[in-house]
Amino acid sequence: MAIFKNNPYAGFNFNVVVEGSEPAAFSTVIIPTVEIDVVEYRDGSDRTSQPRQVVGLTKYTNLVLKRGVANAPDLWEWFDQVRQGTVDRRDIVVTLLNEERQPARFGTCRARASRQSPPRRGRGCRGRLPDATGG
Repeated sequence: MAIFKNNPYAGFNFNVVVEGSEPAAFSTVIIPTVEIDVVEYRDGSDRTSQPRQVVGLTKYTNLVLKRGVANAPDLWEWFDQVRQGTVDRRDIVVTLLNEERQPARFGTCRARASRQSPPRRGRGCRGRLPDATGG
């Protein structure tokens, strides 16, 4: 016997709110990481052959949202604006829900949409959002 649920987002453990958009739910979220390169430097007049290590470039990975659903086309419209050349950075709040549906938050600041992938063929994509990447 089928059990009807009032919450269509129960299988999606990440709630995502993009500034100016309706909340959306995603099943997979990859949180950005930060990496600082270490550059070895040796001055020609150094008496030792050991190089010094100095701080190099700082690199940030993108926030990746996969397999999501939303009730409004807000995220697609934001991506389309960026695709057409409008620089539109927005704040994003990702809320992780545990098994008891209690939240733990992660937020990003001033992100922009940078990639969109369509749903894979053969899977139901009605009402689903494509995979998205922002950085």
